[in-house]
Amino acid sequence: MKKASAVGVLLAAMLVVPVSAAGPMFDDVPSNHWAYSYIQDMAQQGIVAGTGSGLFQPESSVSTAEFSTMLCSGFYHGEQQEHGEAWWQGYTQTMLSEGILDGTQVGNGYRKYGAWDQAMVESAISRYDMAQMMYQLLSAQGVSMPSEQQRQDAREQIADYDQIPQQYRTAVECMYSLGCITGKDGSFCGNDPMNRAEACVVLTQLQEQLGQSGGQQSSNTQQGEVTQEDQIAQWEREVFDLVNEIRVENGLKEFVYNETLAQTARAHSEDMVERGFFSHENPDGESSSDRITAAGIKWTQTAENIAAGYKSPEAVVEGWMNSPGHKANILGSCEEMGVGLAISQDSSDLYQYYWTQNFATIQ
Repeated sequence: MKKASAVGVLLAAMLVVPVSAAGPMFDDVPSNHWAYSYIQDMAQQGIVAGTGSGLFQPESSVSTAEFSTMLCSGFYHGEQQEHGEAWWQGYTQTMLSEGILDGTQVGNGYRKYGAWDQAMVESAISRYDMAQMMYQLLSAQGVSMPSEQQRQDAREQIADYDQIPQQYRTAVECMYSLGCITGKDGSFCGNDPMNRAEACVVLTQLQEQLGQSGGQQSSNTQQGEVTQEDQIAQWEREVFDLVNEIRVENGLKEFVYNETLAQTARAHSEDMVERGFFSHENPDGESSSDRITAAGIKWTQTAENIAAGYKSPEAVVEGWMNSPGHKANILGSCEEMGVGLAISQDSSDLYQYYWTQNFATIQ
């Protein structure tokens, strides 16, 4: 990652509030304010800053630009890529590169058009997009996500769960289960904006999940760091679940999980990493159906989707669904499926993340 330019370093330094400051730091955040301790803590750490004239404006909406800056300051040591014309561009570019903006309106817009939509970046971030960014950050840091039962409990507790768009459900369930972002009067209200005080609360929750706060570590961090193998297995299952949710929404029968297909898919992803290619046909001339047959599966039809460069389950499924050919396989007539992910350890690898879906109808 590129270090910040001279101006970028200056901007980052300007965000720092002296730790030695005593008493209320901001005139509009008295000690009896509901978020006083959260705001004080985040400001003392240099993760948030005031808006000038001794004010914090806790009820003002926080934008994607501001939240990206906060995450960079709190979890990426203030690093940012070289910025462009806008003050926030280095921070949002860092969040994009790290996969934190995957699945958000801002991130999707950039990947579609290859440029930042300034009005969108500077507008208030929704609770949906904040949950998505939090989920991506914790996933990237190897935090273990809630179990299926815990997620089911969250679904039952959120009164407006059925109104949550499909692409946000995993993030909302997980962040709600972990207590990182809560509902409002029993509902999630995902389209509502988040304000600056609420941002300080969720930043505190993120620190606790990562064991960075001064308080007691969460149960996830006490259990030790999640291995990459565990993370891969979790993401493979999430892709499988996301695809089945899409099929149900389209009135189709869910895929049956097939471990042999998953092993075949995983082996192809690993082969692409090891031998440096990206294709359905490997350097030995074997097709996906050849590999499925070699695995001992007797089939009447097969299909395969591959993808590279997507850093989360949500992002890769969205990518496939935006491609007519890949979407046709996901909504096709095959009955069973397996998913395989391999992650390259070569820092020069442009894509790093290699995904394979294998589909089949078994004889």
